Amino acid sequence: MIALAVTPDNKFIVSGSADHSMKLFDLQTKEQVHHFQDAHDSKFFERNQGLISCCLDWVVSLTITHDSRLIISGCYSSMKIHDLQTKQQVHFFEDVHSGNFLRFVLISHNVGAVNSVLVTSDNKLLISGCDDQSIKIHDLETKQQVHHFKDVHQGKINKISRSLRMFRWA
Repeated sequence: MIALAVTPDNKFIVSGSADHSMKLFDLQTKEQVHHFQDAHDSKFFERNQGLISCCLDWVVSLTITHDSRLIISGCYSSMKIHDLQTKQQVHFFEDVHSGNFLRFVLISHNVGAVNSVLVTSDNKLLISGCDDQSIKIHDLETKQQVHHFKDVHQGKINKISRSLRMFRWA
């Protein structure tokens, strides 16, 4: 297990793993209620006649909207949104952090993982931080990127957190 999130209503736990799956557990019954198999898929890249298999399928970050409706998972360069009630994928952000993605894969083998995902307390914005040293903000309703902070740090971004005050984006 690499990632863990609890619904704001304290009813469920979601875990993410290196086996590219997520599992949903009911906190009251202490039972697993769903297994999101293949929550993220592997990618393969060719390099000098060889095939590189990158660990692109690991679910490395998780968050849940404040209305306990959506699960957002971060993987290597992508994010997915699943509906907690229907257990279906409702959106896929492919190569969301791909600024230096191929350079990372083909030269350094250090793929740009989406290490942190966060939803603002009003459920309007999805914020992600990545190994590619950037932070991106997406409108959760339209799924459109509204801002990209490039080269925020010299190293990768491991975690984004929310203050107790209301976040406003103008």
